[in-house]
Amino acid sequence: MMADGGRGLLIGVQLANDPTALIQAGFAEGVVVGPAGGNTIRIAPPLIIPSEEITELLAGLTRAVARVKAV
Repeated sequence: MMADGGRGLLIGVQLANDPTALIQAGFAEGVVVGPAGGNTIRIAPPLIIPSEEITELLAGLTRAVARVKAV
């Protein structure tokens, strides 16, 4: 990860490499993130989200990053 930014729960994360592998790994972990141009992914959970689901989102994203790093 090179940089991040966002407002509220909408977060853009700029990656050092193409985000396609991370997007696919996230999907496999039940986390939907999307491309936001260039090497950036967009994390955009709903505005009304329980804290438990935020925890699940972060855990799934962590597993997705580990999958990509392992390849």
